[in-house]
Amino acid sequence: MAKIVTVEQMRAIERAADASGLSYDQMMENAGQAVADAILRRWPEIAGWRAVILVGPGNNGGDGLVVGYHLMQAGTQVVIYLTSERSEQDDANLARIVEGGALVVRAEEDHRWRLLRKSLESADLVVDALLGTGARPPLRGVIKEVLGLTRKTIEQRRTRPVIVAVDCPSGLDCDTGEIDDLHLAADLTVTLAAAKPGLFKFPAAEAVGALEVGDIGIPEDLEPYREVSLELATPEVVKAWLPR
Repeated sequence: MAKIVTVEQMRAIERAADASGLSYDQMMENAGQAVADAILRRWPEIAGWRAVILVGPGNNGGDGLVVGYHLMQAGTQVVIYLTSERSEQDDANLARIVEGGALVVRAEEDHRWRLLRKSLESADLVVDALLGTGARPPLRGVIKEVLGLTRKTIEQRRTRPVIVAVDCPSGLDCDTGEIDDLHLAADLTVTLAAAKPGLFKFPAAEAVGALEVGDIGIPEDLEPYREVSLELATPEVVKAWLPR
């Protein structure tokens, strides 16, 4: 049973899950695995593909690192593009993917975005893990520059890579459906634990692509989750409503 929750409701659910013993680190691992699994189901031919993971600050970027690791395990060549400061000493997910052989590029060291542009020109898959559900438009700073260049580079290509958003396309307001003009429209959005109302509202809904809800292990009997009355009309839910 997938529910539709506001950003604040999602935060309360995550806090309750953490208090119940499901750590934020484990939720992040589960989230990244769920996104990678969704990609592999839709594109099973992914072995040998080149993937660029756009990694932002905070948990959404951490989810992206986990996605990259599991894609590497499936035979994908991975470039990690870091838009904020992360160190291998403090970030186990970054350390793990570096040990696995991924190329890591830091935005502050990428003169005139040359490495980003080069990576995007040959990418088969781009994973948007820049901003999560707590962000609001307009885009600012390095995230704005990276998304702007990413859009421009992809538009100039003869063939478009697959684009997957982690939780939501960056630049989208997950409550209102407002979206920044520089957003990266996804072929697939894997939203985590529950759907968010902004994913179904225009103009943002046009940028979501196919939508899946990724299970991150949150128990459905948690009080903040049980209290949510709005449910996603999945085929299973609709089938239960039909006369037998």
